[in-house]
Amino acid sequence: MRLLVLLAGSSVLAWSGSAHASEASAVPNSLIQNAPALPAQVEPNVPNPQNADAVASDDIIVTAQRRAQSLQDVPIAITVVTGSSLQTTAANSVNDIQNFTPSLSISTGAGLSSFKVRGVGSQNFDYGVEPSVGVVLDDVVQTLPRAPVLNTLADVDRIEILRGPQGTLFGKNTSAGLVSITTKKPQLGLRAYEGHVQYGSRNELQTYQIVNLPVTDTLAIRLRAGYQMRDPVVSNRGSGTIENTRDVTLNGKLYWEPTDRLSLYAIGDYQNSRGDGGGVASIRSLGVGTVAPAAGNTFLAAGQAAAGIVPGANGRLVNFSGDVYQHSETKGGQLTIAYDLGPVQLTSVSAYRKLDYVNDGDVDQSPQVLFDTNVGTISARQITQELRFSNSTAGLVDYVAGLFYYDQKLKSTQDQRGTLGYIPQGTPFQLSVFGGLSNIANRTKSYAAFGDATVKPVAGLRLIVGGRYTRDSLDAYSNVLPIANTCSLTILVGGPCTPLPLPSPVRGDRLKQGNWSGRAGLQFDVTRDVMVYGTASRGYKAPAVTVVSGIVFNVNKETVFALEAGVKAELFDRRLTANIAVFRSKFTDFQTEVFDPSVGLGAFRTGNAGGLRAQGVEAELTARPLRGFSLSGGLTYNDAKFTDYQPPCYAGQTVAQGCNLPGPTFDAEGLRLQNAPRWTYQITGTYDTEVADSFKMYGTANWSHRSSILFGVGDPATFQSGYGVLNVSAGIGDLDDKVRISVFARNALNKRFSSLIYRTLFDLGGTSQIIPDQAVRRIGASLDWRF
Repeated sequence: MRLLVLLAGSSVLAWSGSAHASEASAVPNSLIQNAPALPAQVEPNVPNPQNADAVASDDIIVTAQRRAQSLQDVPIAITVVTGSSLQTTAANSVNDIQNFTPSLSISTGAGLSSFKVRGVGSQNFDYGVEPSVGVVLDDVVQTLPRAPVLNTLADVDRIEILRGPQGTLFGKNTSAGLVSITTKKPQLGLRAYEGHVQYGSRNELQTYQIVNLPVTDTLAIRLRAGYQMRDPVVSNRGSGTIENTRDVTLNGKLYWEPTDRLSLYAIGDYQNSRGDGGGVASIRSLGVGTVAPAAGNTFLAAGQAAAGIVPGANGRLVNFSGDVYQHSETKGGQLTIAYDLGPVQLTSVSAYRKLDYVNDGDVDQSPQVLFDTNVGTISARQITQELRFSNSTAGLVDYVAGLFYYDQKLKSTQDQRGTLGYIPQGTPFQLSVFGGLSNIANRTKSYAAFGDATVKPVAGLRLIVGGRYTRDSLDAYSNVLPIANTCSLTILVGGPCTPLPLPSPVRGDRLKQGNWSGRAGLQFDVTRDVMVYGTASRGYKAPAVTVVSGIVFNVNKETVFALEAGVKAELFDRRLTANIAVFRSKFTDFQTEVFDPSVGLGAFRTGNAGGLRAQGVEAELTARPLRGFSLSGGLTYNDAKFTDYQPPCYAGQTVAQGCNLPGPTFDAEGLRLQNAPRWTYQITGTYDTEVADSFKMYGTANWSHRSSILFGVGDPATFQSGYGVLNVSAGIGDLDDKVRISVFARNALNKRFSSLIYRTLFDLGGTSQIIPDQAVRRIGASLDWRF
């Protein structure tokens, strides 16, 4: 499986950029909205406005408990990043939000982005395995593999990062946390137009246009079209082509309120994304080579030397012959119907999403044609339906209950071929990892019932209880189809040059399983501005299926029991906001990579680690000491370690270093979870002031830092030291926020870091790395306008 894993693959205008009429007179001072400073445009986007009139106008409104509440009243550790924050710092992808929240990390590579909350998440190449951090976009769960959640941050209203298990209200695959993205709704009675154009380093061009049109007094539409492009981070000195990033986005929304009790909200979207799949691997260090009799055992080092490339941690040069590209097309539609029945609010959310995807990459990383075919395709669709009931007005009990249905179909193929260094180039046949074209199909269905209630027996005290039962049904099959002039790997041990005997479609036992998530806790208002809470929660991640060499394997469910306690306080006449949480999460049967000796001579596949524990403390502060100036920051200490895990030995690991035979595996108990920094923090400062009678100036600076990590469990070759990233911006605009010009520098100090470090496939002891877009300085300017 390890082989297969490696093969798969200045102002920023401190304004929101919204067309809402109420925003013209107010500009938020805080980039990271951890305190009451959220502009008014958030409130119209709340799907269930119960209790909204009880929330102060300057509070941050979130829907973490499926109802509109002030952030300071919610007994969950949450960070909220507003759309204005993202725009003012020239953020251009979802990956940039990790600069605002220390407990969230996002790594890219091999065509996927992996979200981790408090160090826990899934970076998995199996399409049948879902993540541990859920992603919800406009109230719809996003689970299609390799599908970009958003290829632009235009028109985003807010992003809520919920930490800890969220399965009670958001479903089975939120055992570590949730990222909830809300975009802006059409506004009734408002005719508005806004536009944005941005140009920066590596020929980056980003533009979008948004129009809000009233059709009648009760009906409005909002249309958005966007395009962005930029050159790759790395340059190839070989004959292969690395595709530039080119993203096209179209989005249409309709909002209708035929009566004061009924509303309908429809969204249709289309995204076409092309690029290098999140990064291209460069050589970080050379090893001793590999056995490649037809190519030369040190062909990789020879290719680097021939192109004048010196491997290193800062390397952005490669030399290979194959093409690298990733194309994805996603489309979807959804309809939200809200009806006020009097004491009960009924909400229905229906959605359909479709993905078509293809990628290819040069696996051997050399100018020789050893492993230049690594083509994968995906065709998938998902259908979801949720029905929720909640109280319309505040009372003794605030509640939400509902039913949820989920259905996903997926078909994928993988074609991995080359000489592999064992047969001469020009030979009329190639070697295939699978012995042909691998076909995999998955079908997943889920049914769930849930309920959550907050009981207020006496003033200031709230009791929290909730639960969710989910029933999952999974099925998978795999077969291998012949490819002309292709041999299986058995030829290397004297077998004939024919594909492997083609099996009939292999069906794993249909996996049916039910399980529950839940939470219980207490919440108490010490004073009007200080709230303390404590919760215990159980999370559940569905069982999965994985296919290796045509064999279907079941992967056990993942569960977590978590404790969290916190305080949320507003002090000094709300000039200082402090939110602090302590947490401890214990995972059982964590889904990750394992070694399976039953597959051939042994193979790596997705399986279960017996135990994992993450514990620590989080603090977020926001201060507004002066008019127009705010300073915010966040700090996370996270101790994430395995308590029971037998991972595969890393390359070169000896028996003296703990590598056990047979296997080979080693005992990872007590070792840190991969890509989980112990310390992370961020500091953001913003300042705006009037100059002359008709202009404003803006300035923003954001510094984020992460301590050292290992990308491979216990593997010293995958070590990355701690690093910090500075983003700055400044600009000028008119007082009415009609036009703004800004300049920016992302990663202003040009600090190089990797989103992935791994052992090079064809070079024993060597390492490769993926340097993401965020690890290269990007400077530029932007123009924004709205009328």
